Amino acid sequence: MMALAGSVYLLATAIFSIGATIIGLKLILLSRRTGLLPERLLGFGLMLTAGVGYGVMMIGIVGTRAAGPMEPWSIWEQLTLVGWIAHNAGVVCLLCFVVTVFRPDSTWAKPLIGVSSAVLWGGWLHYVLTGGLVGVPHGGYWVAFSVIGTYPIWTAFECFRYHGLMKRRLALGLADPHVTNRFYLWGVASIFAAASIWIVNIPTFVGVAPEQPGGAELSAVTMLGTAFCGLATVSLYWLTFFPPTWYRKRIEARVSS
Repeated sequence: MMALAGSVYLLATAIFSIGATIIGLKLILLSRRTGLLPERLLGFGLMLTAGVGYGVMMIGIVGTRAAGPMEPWSIWEQLTLVGWIAHNAGVVCLLCFVVTVFRPDSTWAKPLIGVSSAVLWGGWLHYVLTGGLVGVPHGGYWVAFSVIGTYPIWTAFECFRYHGLMKRRLALGLADPHVTNRFYLWGVASIFAAASIWIVNIPTFVGVAPEQPGGAELSAVTMLGTAFCGLATVSLYWLTFFPPTWYRKRIEARVSS
């Protein structure tokens, strides 16, 4: 089961990373035409976290495990490092996107970005400088995780809050149904993104390695769960920003009825 789960996980990771990269690039190109900041922040955020960051990070991690004991700072560890840097930069972009779109006039949201960025990068640097690219996550990893594991939850909250506001405007004919639905889809996608981040860390939370009793089964279940959430996330990303004609017609029919 472990081998099957690992294969499914790697395939889902590839689909997730490639899909997020394409969506991110399309949003960046859109921002070049419109000159709008939110699309640019979101495009870079998706491309750096889910696409380049997570994809390159996983290549480095898998390569390190497959190669076995190696000299410090091997090519695989360097890839892991590059993936982490891209991922963390993307997280900051996504935090800036949330504040720009949902809390532009808030007195606490912008300082929160600064605090979150300091916690993220400070915790991660401590993790790396204490041998964190190999071995079990420790110390600074969990400090950084306090941001990595919660920023999608904040995004989901803001999306659902705004979706509620837009629904009331839609009932009065003052909102676009597609834009209203987009906030809902993005909120659901953010929930799946948060779930994937937490599920993949379950073995580390409980301190059970794959070679320990029950560890292989736990790792297999978490990999399958993470794969499902990742595929759901990237599918919802696509549906949110580039909905097919049949889906747009479905939304319009629902409003007209």
